[in-house]
Amino acid sequence: LEYLGLFLCKLDSIPKEIFALKKLKEIPLHYNDIKEIPPEFFELTELENINLHHNSLETLPESFTRLSNLRILSLGENRLKEADALTKIRSLT
Repeated sequence: LEYLGLFLCKLDSIPKEIFALKKLKEIPLHYNDIKEIPPEFFELTELENINLHHNSLETLPESFTRLSNLRILSLGENRLKEADALTKIRSLT
């Protein structure tokens, strides 16, 4: 499975079941109420496109740098207080 759409699902966390999907490349998670990104999420190293637009994120883990294939990351409309981790993600276009 390379694409899993979980947008508009009223999620307050990322379901742990997705962490087994090691070939996942795209995951739209926009328009939910996700407050944090668990460490297991960053084991999905094939991810290229993550949409977390319109959630409740306040911080971004440094672990984003582990996603070396990541090209697109949407984070608008969150509650981010800082986004220092973004400056370290070299693969973003």
